[in-house]
Amino acid sequence: MDSPLVLVVDDEPHICLLDVGLPDIDGFSLCSRIREVSHAPIIMLTGRHHDEDVVRGFKAGADDYVTKPFSLRQLAARAEAMLRRSRGPSSAIGRYQDDQLEVDVSSRRSVLRGVNTRLTPSEAKLLDLVLAHPRRVFTPQELLRHLRGPGYEDAHGALRQVILGLRRKIEPDPSSPTYLVTAPGGGYAFEPQLT
Repeated sequence: MDSPLVLVVDDEPHICLLDVGLPDIDGFSLCSRIREVSHAPIIMLTGRHHDEDVVRGFKAGADDYVTKPFSLRQLAARAEAMLRRSRGPSSAIGRYQDDQLEVDVSSRRSVLRGVNTRLTPSEAKLLDLVLAHPRRVFTPQELLRHLRGPGYEDAHGALRQVILGLRRKIEPDPSSPTYLVTAPGGGYAFEPQLT
């Protein structure tokens, strides 16, 4: 089974409910690691009521701290409030359109020559980054750190799969890419084709 951190990176949840008392890892440490790779709201659930534990949770990156026992209705209301706040305006561009291609990262959708395709979470995350910085060359290590978090900079096979999948969805000819191009010397850049 995948670790909780890998699940967060791969599935990109809208919100994380995190119990402090986990069997294999300290919940505070996991909260810090999640915060390094995700902006999703984190609600920590715990039986620890002491002020130092609450403060530690917030310092680790939690957005809310709920102590046990708690009402499921109250937890659901807190989660709904968090989701409302997190749906505010995005700092990334997330959109691109020309006469052949239309991309909307927030809805994980690309339309190439009238054909609508759904992007995977990893494809959308990579595309969101390169769209925000057109023509900038990103090294494979930078892209992997963005996609998977620290410690995954050598997972080049996984990055190649994301790139190949994305090119199949946004390139008129995936074997000769014009949007998501490979830069001389390595790395990748998004080249707008505005006409």
